[in-house]
Amino acid sequence: MEILYLPIAFACILYLWHNTEVFVEYVSLFGLGKFFHIKDYKEEQEVNPLMDYETFLLTNHNNFLVRLITCPICLSVWFNIFACLVHKNFEAFFLLLWLTWLFYFSIKVIINKSNGD
Repeated sequence: MEILYLPIAFACILYLWHNTEVFVEYVSLFGLGKFFHIKDYKEEQEVNPLMDYETFLLTNHNNFLVRLITCPICLSVWFNIFACLVHKNFEAFFLLLWLTWLFYFSIKVIINKSNGD
């Protein structure tokens, strides 16, 4: 049962990062907006209301790290590599990765269906 904790946590983090504005809201709340270009994002969002933070980053700050954090598959791989390094258990890597993807995409489907999308 313990093996499920990390994939569930990673799936929730991925969902919050890729499908909500929670990062922008908390960065603004804690006064870190300048470091993360939140003011520029808000200004650009006024012109294009459908733009999300990930698209803003890809459009204005396109580099390897931005491409990595805006790809749920890529980010989940690195989450699980980090977890395996911390726990010194690479035998479970593929299982953890597969479970993370299963939970993340399941959350997306469930929420999209509940929203009528």
